[in-house]
Amino acid sequence: MTHLLSLSRPITMLTAVAAGISLWSAPAVGQADFSVTALEAVQTIQTGSTSMTAGRSTMVRASLRQTGGVGNEVVDGLMRIFVGGVETADSPIFSDNGPLDVVSPVNKGIEDHTLNFIFLAPAGNVTYTVEVNPAGPNFVPESNLANNQRSLGPTNYVERNVPEMAYAPIDYRPSGGPTPNLPDNALIEPGVGDNFIQGIYPGKDWFYHRQDAPTKLWTSSLSGTGSNLLNSLATDINFMVPKPDFLYGWVPGSLPYNGQAFISGEVSMGNTQPIRHQRTFAHEVGHNTGLQHNNTTVFLFGVDVEHHLAITENLSKIKPTTQKDIMAAGLLTQAAWVASPSYESWMIDPEWAPTSLAPATLTLDEGLFIAGTWNRLTGAIEFTDVLTMPNVEPTTVDPNVPAELVLRTLSAGDVMTSLPITTVTSADCVVCSPEQLDENGSDAVSTPDPIIGFMAIVPTTVEGRTIDGFEIDRTGSARVLPRRVERSSSQPEAAVSVETVGTTATISWEGLDADGDDLRYYLRYSSDGEKFTPVMSGASVTEWRVDISKLARPVAGQAFFELFVTDGLNTTTVRTDPLPSFAGGGGGNDPWVEILTPDNNLSYLRGATVVLHSSGWDIEDRGLSGSSIQWTSNVDGAIGSGRVTATTTLSPGAHVLTVTATDSDGNTTIDTADVTIIDRGLPDVGEVCQTDLGFGGPGVAELMLCGGNLSAGTFAELTLTDAAPNAMAFLVVGLSNNPTPTKGGMLVPVPVLSISNVTTDGNGALTIPNIAGGAGPLTAYVQVAIIDGSQQFGFDFSNALEVVLP
Repeated sequence: MTHLLSLSRPITMLTAVAAGISLWSAPAVGQADFSVTALEAVQTIQTGSTSMTAGRSTMVRASLRQTGGVGNEVVDGLMRIFVGGVETADSPIFSDNGPLDVVSPVNKGIEDHTLNFIFLAPAGNVTYTVEVNPAGPNFVPESNLANNQRSLGPTNYVERNVPEMAYAPIDYRPSGGPTPNLPDNALIEPGVGDNFIQGIYPGKDWFYHRQDAPTKLWTSSLSGTGSNLLNSLATDINFMVPKPDFLYGWVPGSLPYNGQAFISGEVSMGNTQPIRHQRTFAHEVGHNTGLQHNNTTVFLFGVDVEHHLAITENLSKIKPTTQKDIMAAGLLTQAAWVASPSYESWMIDPEWAPTSLAPATLTLDEGLFIAGTWNRLTGAIEFTDVLTMPNVEPTTVDPNVPAELVLRTLSAGDVMTSLPITTVTSADCVVCSPEQLDENGSDAVSTPDPIIGFMAIVPTTVEGRTIDGFEIDRTGSARVLPRRVERSSSQPEAAVSVETVGTTATISWEGLDADGDDLRYYLRYSSDGEKFTPVMSGASVTEWRVDISKLARPVAGQAFFELFVTDGLNTTTVRTDPLPSFAGGGGGNDPWVEILTPDNNLSYLRGATVVLHSSGWDIEDRGLSGSSIQWTSNVDGAIGSGRVTATTTLSPGAHVLTVTATDSDGNTTIDTADVTIIDRGLPDVGEVCQTDLGFGGPGVAELMLCGGNLSAGTFAELTLTDAAPNAMAFLVVGLSNNPTPTKGGMLVPVPVLSISNVTTDGNGALTIPNIAGGAGPLTAYVQVAIIDGSQQFGFDFSNALEVVLP
């Protein structure tokens, strides 16, 4: 280890450099030694073989060890990222929490017991290399630098599908009346309502947004069951074009239960009680993916990498091993995380599966939608929604979910199809009593309310024969009173009209059924004849008012309302006349955008990764991403684009971060977050070349000193090129910059502090490697004089360098 300068003995050290002699320093008595004992990459949990997602916020936790020294030292680190063996453009990255004390033993339940690195994981076979105590201002002299690095990987990070979840604010009025009763938007908007899902589900992101219609009116009681509401939500999602992957109904306040969902279905609902609503949402979506209740303990430390659940309950980023799995019944948000079986099941669920495995879907030109309720105690079947729908996907059987009912379709009395159908989950109890739980902690069959829902979509024709009836029966030992429905002889008749005043449209209709059957009505809106959104489902009223300014902008001559009138197996569809394009209303809605990460008033260390994560939706353009989402700092200007990006270059001090969403009409919406960047010294990561002062000649010899910045722990290399070959030369060092004519050239380090003999090789080059930094601050000047008989005065001078030791 060749020392360039030392404050204690500057002349001796300078002479050593000039002579090209390596002086290896013996470690000081009692000097510490640092090493990395373990690395763990976590996106939610980590078993050692947990599947990983490209583009998702990731934390690498480095466990450190110190031997020797007096007391716990404070050290920092850096991490390099390689994909397929090639270092990425944004590598290396700096720690999220260094410098910190090296502690032993390491308790992973404490965030600062490990040195942590947060970043967005790249796709492919990724390897991480963490170096503890790197060169730089926080370098601690140690006895052995050879064991300061450890690598993890390669691990395959997979690109995954990004699902879409629409949510419906439920205007819940069980007692009727004109006064809206809606959930608090601040509890359900992106960045709050979906925080638990963002924390534990495996995607890098998801399109979570309010449905196009501002609210969904519901006047029936939800005190015992949400099954009827789920059936209505199921009609809604199947009337939507484009159709999201999921639809969730947010009910205002608390319920006697947390929520309900269709297992392996598309719709769910739940409460908005702050201590439980985020977990309820994630739990019910788990049911939608096919998971059932369990009583599993996680037994792993979890990491909420973006710290989503700081809102609303101020929960910690690190989750204890005692947390219950998200599918355990009756939990508060603070008590849940996710266990490995649930997490890995989502990795192969179609909505989050690798993009390469996205399954093809079958769409029927029209399908028969059947929904109802089943009373488990009496066996009674009631139908809530039966109608024919266009462009729907038929129900498929999930072999992993037990079915208690079977739906048979009929044609002229013949059974055409037989479909096992699953039901709504038992209500997720608020406080689960022993009689509600079986020996595994799951909801038992006997729940407070025995009425549960079911739904299915089947073809209207099979093998060229029209379906004219269906029946529901039991499978196994379930108590069911079989129920059959047959097509009546007459098709309903209907007429519909629309009257607009300003931006308010009043849609009126009349329905007639010659058989005297009860009629039910469903109404949806299209702004352009291609996109559709439901505005009313399953009502018996004959008039509905809609504020079109709250819906997608109507395209003149192409927008209309569409009414479905059904008596069961007979459905009639009629449309209004085209709507005008409204001046000043419905003419280009502003997009929706919310900052998910970072939360307001957070502080970060300089150089740490600040993940920038936003929502982005426009009811005309649909999902916004890429260049439609721009991030800026009021201090540093543009800092990124896209829904999920990151920056490591924010300057120290207070910042107002702004995300701007722009739609195709040029309408913009912003959201802001205040953050503070706390200054710290950062490890030295790039090659630094000492300043070239010129003054070379009369030849062309060139002198360079490049590598580390010569702070403690860094190393640099001195090189001389294009000098006379095999020539004696003199390395001249001084502490002053005083160019002086000498032997036909200019000598800069005058007065001279030291002159040492060196020799060029056969190519006229000279190299002195591993020059160690440290002992600053100090500035010196270095130049080489070469004996060169081809020059007039027998000498050539290299350029001079200004060498700065920080």
